Amino acid sequence: MIRSNYFEDGRLDIVVLGPMDADNEQSSTTLVIKEALEALLQEEAPRKFLADTLTKTTRVHIPEHWQDGEIIKGILTRVDIADLVVVNLTPKDGPGHPPSPNVFYELALVHALGLPVIAVAQTGTHIPFYASTNRAVILQNFTEEEIKNKLRAPLLTFLNPAD
Repeated sequence: MIRSNYFEDGRLDIVVLGPMDADNEQSSTTLVIKEALEALLQEEAPRKFLADTLTKTTRVHIPEHWQDGEIIKGILTRVDIADLVVVNLTPKDGPGHPPSPNVFYELALVHALGLPVIAVAQTGTHIPFYASTNRAVILQNFTEEEIKNKLRAPLLTFLNPAD
C-alpha cells in the first residue's frame, strides 16, 4: 500500500486562491479552477492513488463559497487545513493590469507556512520578481479543459511524488 505524508488524516484539502468575483462572471475566477481540479480528481490515476492511500474525502475550497465575515480569518482557517494550494496570479482585470495585492499577500502566507503550491497565470501576466522563482503554469484561457490539461501533471506529481 502507498503512503503519503499529506494524507495521514485521510483527507485531501486543496485551497484555490486568486482573484474573486462574487458573480463568477470573470473567466479567471477561482470557480473554474475548482471545477477543473474536481474533474481531475475523478480521473482514473488520481482516484486510484487516493483509494490506495485510504483518502476518504477530497475537497476543493474557494473563497467565493466561504461564509466567514472576515476574509483573513477565512483564508487562515482554510490554509490551516490545506494539503495543496493553487494560486491564480492573474490580476482581477486580466493580464497587463497591476498584480492583485491580496493574492500576493496570500501567496506569501502560503510560502511562509511551507505549503505545497501550484501557481497559475494567464499568458501576459506580469509575475513580480519575488514570485517568479516558482514556475507558474501558464494558461492561454481559463477554460476548464485547458486548466485540466495544464494541471493534470502537476497534480499527479503532488499526489504521488515518487511516481
